Amino acid sequence: MKANPYVYPSVDYADLTDISEKWRLSDCGERSLDEFIECLRPLVGIRPISVDANSSWIDRVLSIFGAPDVCYGESPLVEADYWKAKLEAADRAGKLSFTIFGFPFKMPVPLKTDRVCPDAGELASLLRLEALIDFVQQVAELPATLTIFAEDGFAPFIGLEKERADEYYAMLEKLVAKLPLEIVRLIRISDMEKEVGFKDIFQKNLKANQDLQKAGDPDFYEKFEGARLSIYRLLNVRQYSEEILSQVYSNLAPDKITQKAQRIRQDLERDQVNAICSYFAYLKTRDDLGFVEKICPGFLPLSVSPKSKRLGVFPVHKDCNILPYHGVPFLNEGKLEVRYLWDLKRERRALFKVHLDSDDDAQGVFLYSTDII
Repeated sequence: MKANPYVYPSVDYADLTDISEKWRLSDCGERSLDEFIECLRPLVGIRPISVDANSSWIDRVLSIFGAPDVCYGESPLVEADYWKAKLEAADRAGKLSFTIFGFPFKMPVPLKTDRVCPDAGELASLLRLEALIDFVQQVAELPATLTIFAEDGFAPFIGLEKERADEYYAMLEKLVAKLPLEIVRLIRISDMEKEVGFKDIFQKNLKANQDLQKAGDPDFYEKFEGARLSIYRLLNVRQYSEEILSQVYSNLAPDKITQKAQRIRQDLERDQVNAICSYFAYLKTRDDLGFVEKICPGFLPLSVSPKSKRLGVFPVHKDCNILPYHGVPFLNEGKLEVRYLWDLKRERRALFKVHLDSDDDAQGVFLYSTDII
């Protein structure tokens, strides 16, 4: 899937015209978090990567981030001089400090997922990122850490209640605490809102974006269009039925859907403008405040929205094209996938639902599987 420098690309639903559920679900009982880790870890580990033992450690690290199973977007070798300078500075500091943004909350879209808290998809992504950073530190022979900036601060932009984002983050902390290695830490991006001057800077940036959007500024238009479809599809619609939402998100012409679905479309088209302007204003405020640099001096940024001066990585593995918080985890004959719940329900298959014995989510399904695990 082609990378997007503004947001992670939105994947289409398989068939929104098929409203009949076909799956057959059986309960597989509960498993502990340790058992889920044991099950998932081999599925998302870093495959063997050939590195030249005679090259410098910096060249070996760049070859890892340029490997097909790791690299999402352009290889860092395209900007080799920039990354070599960054890694040389890290060498002088005696440590590698990686960062990544993500893990905001479960998307409040019933066609994608019916959970509020993280599940096996997030756990798999955390295990993947941990394995990557551990491999890098072994090759570099330097201690490495990964700071995850959980994007809970985006919740109000899409109409999600703060309590839901808080519930998600609380369980995310539990998952990180159980990771086998102690190289991953969590920071809430909303902590930035406590910084002196945040509110004024954010409001200034928001107004600037709104003015650019209204004026049809070509540079802002490019950013707006790059984010538009993804954000349109993640605005809070939890109050609506799956059937009405299948019309809203379909490609059907307005006269082929109900008036209620037409009104919801109009509401989403209106709300997405403020959401996009706020999203970009928040990111610029983060940079204006130097928020990441204060917490992680000399940071090396990983990203699932790769662009210049970022190391693009696959969040789960290269064949998984839906972010964990946008869908439900599905162990499909031994291969981990993230699927939209709507699509999974419409497969004529017998599946098992597997629960976590310490799940904070009332919905309760931590993993779907074709087999008993």
